[in-house]
Amino acid sequence: MVASTGAASVKIKGHPQPFIEELSMKPEHIRLGRYNRGAPLLNSHKQDGLADVLGVVVRGSARIHEGQLVNDVQFSRRLDVAPIAQDVADGVIQNASVGYKVHKYQDITKPDDVLKRRLAVDWEPFEVSLLPIGADAGAQVRAVGEYEVCAEEFGDATLAHRASELRFEQIIESRSLETPEETMPEPIVPVAAPVSQTRAPVEIDTASIEANAKKAERDRVQAIRELCRVHKRSPAFEDLLIREDTSIEKAREKVLVDLVTVQNAQPQTQAQTPIEVRGATLEDAIQDVECALEQRMFPNMEFDDRKANPRPAAQRFRGRPFLAMAEELMRIGGRRPETMSIDRIVDETLSTRAMAGTTDFPTLTQNVLNKGLRKMYGQQEQTWRKLAYMTEVQDYKPVSRINMSGGLQLAAVNEHGEFPRTKFKDFGETYSVADYGREFALTRRLLINDDLGGMDRTAIQLGRRAADKESDLAWALLLGPTSDGLGITMADGFKVIDSTNHKNSTTGALISSGVVGSGLPNCLLKMRKQTDQDGNILNLMPSILVVPAALEVAAKQATMQVSPNAPGNTNPFINYFSAVIVEPRLDAASATAFYVFASPEQINIIEAAYLAGMQGPRIVTQDAFNPQGVKFLVSHTFGCGFLEYLSVVYSTGS
Repeated sequence: MVASTGAASVKIKGHPQPFIEELSMKPEHIRLGRYNRGAPLLNSHKQDGLADVLGVVVRGSARIHEGQLVNDVQFSRRLDVAPIAQDVADGVIQNASVGYKVHKYQDITKPDDVLKRRLAVDWEPFEVSLLPIGADAGAQVRAVGEYEVCAEEFGDATLAHRASELRFEQIIESRSLETPEETMPEPIVPVAAPVSQTRAPVEIDTASIEANAKKAERDRVQAIRELCRVHKRSPAFEDLLIREDTSIEKAREKVLVDLVTVQNAQPQTQAQTPIEVRGATLEDAIQDVECALEQRMFPNMEFDDRKANPRPAAQRFRGRPFLAMAEELMRIGGRRPETMSIDRIVDETLSTRAMAGTTDFPTLTQNVLNKGLRKMYGQQEQTWRKLAYMTEVQDYKPVSRINMSGGLQLAAVNEHGEFPRTKFKDFGETYSVADYGREFALTRRLLINDDLGGMDRTAIQLGRRAADKESDLAWALLLGPTSDGLGITMADGFKVIDSTNHKNSTTGALISSGVVGSGLPNCLLKMRKQTDQDGNILNLMPSILVVPAALEVAAKQATMQVSPNAPGNTNPFINYFSAVIVEPRLDAASATAFYVFASPEQINIIEAAYLAGMQGPRIVTQDAFNPQGVKFLVSHTFGCGFLEYLSVVYSTGS
């Protein structure tokens, strides 16, 4: 709906002297905040009661487009409004008018003007009405007061004469002014229409007139071609409008009629058989569409909530195009998609208004994508989790963990019954969580082409990448910043693996000549003899063997059952380790080195954390509306740290 073009009009009512008013169409001169929050659609500016409200301006739809104030409206579903809404749809009622308040004028009177001219440079629309007769023939929007006349219909001299007549009629009828602080002015005697005077002949500049006519024709042709390009009309249709000297206003009407005609001529291609939902609520239909989208986008995945609630009614949506499902939800929500163009349907589908405010299709798609993302994230193998303790944190501040391996040796209680106090040593091992993410979009092209294959593959890949990101961060604690396999630098200033200060490095191969090499026994001895900071022996038991991919076969040989060829050739490491981890990221450091870890139940190794309430990645919809598509953001908050160097022994493998 075009609400205003800023056309001039004579202002009489509520003003001491008549003047010509124009409305500035610059966005910075119009206060659209109140109007965009849902201004009422009224019947002929009537404000006597709620029955005068025909509908509402759609939130956020008002904007300045090509020098015009335009907006969308939504009609009420009351029975008394239905005939008016039908007349609008049929083109019977076409005139609209905006109600507004002016906060500031700018005087733009020219020396030869009969009446003063004022430009409203700060004005605020607050309602829009449907009228039998509109004042502005171009936009059909201006608020026509009881004594207002469209300035475009008269010359300045006639305007002055008509303004005086109206002013005189106003005073005769004793109509009070709207402005309370102003008193009733003295009657104004009507000014007689100006008498034509004999003037000297004026030479007509035919060259200038011809140049202006050519420019106007070029502008008309260019505007028609742009209009046909935007609405994808055929070249033949475009040429016909140009040859028939169709004005741009009439061209817009003919393009609209052609769009509706073409759309009505192909109802079968949009939805072969209308989906009828008897007794189903909008919420039921939304759940059915969500289930149908899950089956279409992730046919090989089984979701736990669907096992408990399979929703057999969703079968009616299976195999239907994406836009067809959106249109059906619009119908159930009280909308009429059959009266909309394909562009309008796509806009509604991409916005939050598609389902009458109950929900929106971007959020529906987001829910389905989140299920596929989390399903794939949970299925991705993460070898580091066997070494980690999982927790949650409340914020992004650094997390500090206290080392309790020292000061815990039991001591004798003295004769007074005093127990020795435990002193926890805080070695300052810290870590923090951080945000990781990626952006992708549901575009107009995907909707119109009904191509959702890219969306499901994107969700699956991002689920894998989120799990891989956690693995990269966790194993980087052991690889170290230079990928030397000696780990990060800890709070004491030494790397995790340090043969001199941490005494957790040795030598020896995993397998030598087909039998267990010296590496495993050396690691076993090192770990058993480890002491805490107070010199107490910890007696840690090797529990987990970690090897690079290059040693996967050797690790199986070192832990498998073999038939000894001599009494002393048995394998002592059969079923010795609770887990054997093969991690290909470790190959970047060494193809021969390996690690032996204690059980995480005995000693802290790695601690990993999510932000509270956000375990795993999630997909959110970006709030800003974009007519070209909806942006989805994959967000993942995660962090990890290495807490105890005593938990690991490293062998160079040689």
